Amino acid sequence: MDTRLIVLALGSFVGTMESFVLPGLLPSMASELNLTASQVGYLVFAYSLAYALAGPVLSSLLGSSDRRRTLSLAELIFGCSALFMAAMPLFALIVSGRIVLAAGAVLFTTMAQATAIALSAPEFRGRAVSIVVTGGTLAVAIGAPLGAMLAGRYGWRVTYGVVGFIALTAGLVIWLRLPKGITGPRLPLWERLAVLGNHGMPAALLMSFLYMVGAFMPSIYVAAISHDAMGMEKAWLPLVLFANGLGAVAGGIVGGQVTDRVGPYRSYVVNAAAAAIVFGAMSVLPVLPAPLHGPIWLVLMFLGGLLGWALFSGQVALFAILAPQSVPLAVSLNLSAVSIGAAIAAVIGGLVIDYINAGAIGAAAAVFSLLGLGLAFANRSTLIGHR
Repeated sequence: MDTRLIVLALGSFVGTMESFVLPGLLPSMASELNLTASQVGYLVFAYSLAYALAGPVLSSLLGSSDRRRTLSLAELIFGCSALFMAAMPLFALIVSGRIVLAAGAVLFTTMAQATAIALSAPEFRGRAVSIVVTGGTLAVAIGAPLGAMLAGRYGWRVTYGVVGFIALTAGLVIWLRLPKGITGPRLPLWERLAVLGNHGMPAALLMSFLYMVGAFMPSIYVAAISHDAMGMEKAWLPLVLFANGLGAVAGGIVGGQVTDRVGPYRSYVVNAAAAAIVFGAMSVLPVLPAPLHGPIWLVLMFLGGLLGWALFSGQVALFAILAPQSVPLAVSLNLSAVSIGAAIAAVIGGLVIDYINAGAIGAAAAVFSLLGLGLAFANRSTLIGHR
């Protein structure tokens, strides 16, 4: 195993920890700031849009820069933003801090995944990306539950202070351990943006978007579903997040191996079909006897984490094939599609809770998984060559 990939995984850990601990913090943040759950949910919406817009711009501007310097800078921005959020008393300032944090997060993720591609042979790209992704999955399995427990005891601000400290530490480790001289191709901005016209790119981006709208809905509103639909006490939330995190770890490992064996197209098809079944089961569960809710909900959250994270390696490998000369930009466009999916998921999930109930979120998520699956089948002739 290339130890340089482990260094990249460390940075992935802290970024993912922040993203996945936030849903568990939303109720306490709403209470402290005197906001409703849907209002504080704009932290997800604003972050997702900033992430989506900043990704292509930053990857175009910095795509040919030294990766060690760029990745360290990204962690510095991320860490300082997290500390800013922890200190600010006003919600508007907290949202502003998370918008800047999103820029650091997307810059790191884009460059880290592109660097993993650059460091690996073509036949091992899926596994190389999965190593970096595993850093994120460990954050979901360990960091998010611990962050939720820390917030429950000391408050959400302490959790964000810890996130900021870890990010700054990760940036220092990357600066000390990642070698100099890893760069991308020098291409003008207009050539980089031309990647959108590559054969298969629009369909692949839309597939990522649809899949992630469904995948993010249960994750963003996991606290509401656990409490309102499943009847679980708040003390169960760290365990629910842990189950989701274990699934994420499994998905990060399995996803790369499946991609290398069957190809990114078939990997997507399998993930989307399975996700539709799992999300649909989430809405069926509340009608079952109450004693079954807790155990089955933990299993479904495990499977949701597995499927959500198993997709990443395949999609990154697909975009590396579709745009071999602009991998950082292609990866950033995929992250933009994923992030816009999260923004839409936050809005739709909130509307489902307001106008139906939390138990219906699974059914809504399954619809988007099926839409992604249908789009994949419709573009089979375009993408099958990249299987």
